[in-house]
Amino acid sequence: MQFLKKHFEQWESDPKRMENGNQYESSYVSMMEKVEQEVLQLSVGTAPKDKNLKKTPDPIWKDSPLQEPYHVTNPGLYGH
Repeated sequence: MQFLKKHFEQWESDPKRMENGNQYESSYVSMMEKVEQEVLQLSVGTAPKDKNLKKTPDPIWKDSPLQEPYHVTNPGLYGH
């Protein structure tokens, strides 16, 4: 909750927030959006560098022939 205290103290010390009612509400909303963004980021964690990258390798595909380039070892009917 330190981040909430930090954002609140910054907001509270800003003299512009007291200019008028609209500025007060606008600055409050802005401060709360920053707090919400930080809470969301802390709950989710860091964003992955690649959204398609798996977190852990799948053991099913560990020794799969599909992981290596496909080579025809016995051409059968299609050989030259």
